Amino acid sequence: MFWWKPAGKLFSLVTTLSLIACTHVSLQPKVKLPLLPADSWDSRFQLNQSIIISGQDSALLLALVKQGDSLEITILSNLGQRLVQLRHDGDGIQMNKHWPNITLPAEAIIRQLQASLWPIDILNQTYTKEWSITDSLCQRNITYRQELVLTVNYCAHAEGSTSQRLLGARIDDHRSGFSINIKTHELAPL
Repeated sequence: MFWWKPAGKLFSLVTTLSLIACTHVSLQPKVKLPLLPADSWDSRFQLNQSIIISGQDSALLLALVKQGDSLEITILSNLGQRLVQLRHDGDGIQMNKHWPNITLPAEAIIRQLQASLWPIDILNQTYTKEWSITDSLCQRNITYRQELVLTVNYCAHAEGSTSQRLLGARIDDHRSGFSINIKTHELAPL
């Protein structure tokens, strides 16, 4: 019976991810955050993070690698089992599932990470005139036609510079009503 507890947690995690994905899809508005080209930010770094999605007890682990013209994200269970790999490059977005029952809004995850991590000047160059971005030391607000879409709060984790912002954030998606708390455990240049 030793295996039951970890297996039960993994089943719970997979169920949770599937429910979040279904909720996200059902609440998803017609307007999406812009998807930036993979090569829009020529930066190289690796982040090892933990994320907690609102209403959930356990964290997911996330390894994010940004290398010039590509962004790779590996999502792992809190036990370290690889669940999903996402890749965004010149060929678009590819998703490789290691756990077949997981349904994730891959494009939405990448859009939100770009909106929270990419420098403001790159976002301003890419977002159309219907979008507005206000960026202060501790917070970034993104609005579409004067409706608040996304708030990224860095204050609990950083002093506000781009490199410090990579240390963590709380992302509030006002359209779907869910939040993600991100904490960086390791940041390394490549």
